Amino acid sequence: MTTEEEQNDLPAEIPKSGAELEDEVVKKPVVTVVVLGDIGHSPRMCNHAVSLAQEGFYVHIVGYGGSALPNVIKENRSIQVSCMKEPPKLFQDFPRLIQYPAKIVWQWVFLSWVFLWVTLLYGLIPNFILIQNPPAIPTLPLAWLYSKIYGCPLVVDWHNYGYTLMALNLGRKHRITMLYEMCEMYFGAKGTHHLCVSRAMKDDLKRRIGVDAIAFHDRPPERFKSLTHSERIAFLTKFADQYPSLLQVTNSESTDERPGILVSTTSWTEDENFGILLTALTEYDKIQREDPVSYPKLIVFITGKGPQKEYYRRLIEKLNLKRIEIHLPWLEPEDYPKLLGCADLGVSLHTSSSGLDLPMKVVDMFGCGLPVAAIHFPCISELVQHMYNGLIFNTSSELAQQIQEWFSFKPTIINKNRIQPSLRGMLGSSKALAELVSVKV
Repeated sequence: MTTEEEQNDLPAEIPKSGAELEDEVVKKPVVTVVVLGDIGHSPRMCNHAVSLAQEGFYVHIVGYGGSALPNVIKENRSIQVSCMKEPPKLFQDFPRLIQYPAKIVWQWVFLSWVFLWVTLLYGLIPNFILIQNPPAIPTLPLAWLYSKIYGCPLVVDWHNYGYTLMALNLGRKHRITMLYEMCEMYFGAKGTHHLCVSRAMKDDLKRRIGVDAIAFHDRPPERFKSLTHSERIAFLTKFADQYPSLLQVTNSESTDERPGILVSTTSWTEDENFGILLTALTEYDKIQREDPVSYPKLIVFITGKGPQKEYYRRLIEKLNLKRIEIHLPWLEPEDYPKLLGCADLGVSLHTSSSGLDLPMKVVDMFGCGLPVAAIHFPCISELVQHMYNGLIFNTSSELAQQIQEWFSFKPTIINKNRIQPSLRGMLGSSKALAELVSVKV
């Protein structure tokens, strides 16, 4: 396992020599994938990169380092990673009205350096550019500019709207938010082709800027799969070196005797009210102490990193739960799907700042055969159907009730075997993406 502190010391990029690149790029169409976020925490774009490499492209990913990359990225000879430097921390001390422009200028300079110097030096002139939105600024205008310079299509993958995220901090009517929205929609409409994460977003893009986007639902990578009993025991035994209570899971002869395992993944941001889960767990802890025969102890793992993590860590310490353990582990990319495969229930608190994007974490959980309790928001039904492949809740009380019923080990009408089949065919392949931009492999 790698701690969060150790993770930040990992190399920022995976360099390849000019000779290596020349050998690998020759005769392959090149796609530049721009993330402008932590690449290791951008699973959808990593999936695009791997799929495109499998289809015969040479993929050049541009984004921030910091988190470990999946082995399928690191070990792929058809993928080159160029990591940008994070903006200086002193920017955080600037007044907000100066902080945003300073960060944008910094990103503009480094993105331009990659688009010009790295691209020309290594002969990585793109056949098309694929960008993630948000963030929209400076990615959209800069990618559009270089798509014109190189004479290639620009594909915009709409994950959300950046201005709605900005509105969480500044407010919907703030001038900066409104200016950001204007730029995002203006330059977003200039994309040659468009992908998006939900049918609701597809309809909204058509209504707002008149583009015909393709709803490309996420699908779990191949490493997100159900585990056999022996694989579960092997992973939990290894993981028990850090969390000894897991030995109660591996050593129990029946499910009635062992603790339940609940997993949630969060980015610790304002669009996820994590207090809902903590309130529900507090209710469960009280009921379990009153009736320990009907309800097992719980071991809860909450993964992810983000700005509010330390705030919630302190809050968890103050809860003083007696029958529930809550851990905030930092996992290697290859261990995360194994933890999901060992859990009994997943919880998603993603609500979407726009109400139009879908949580990738739920797709990952489904890939591992893990049922999910997800908080309700307008388009969640595209992914989670209540009492079919998961549960939907609106309040902490509803979530507490669902957790109690789930872990009482009473028969459930949710058929776990329906989860993975329900996701089949939801996401188009990279081959469809290649055909979209008229690039012949």
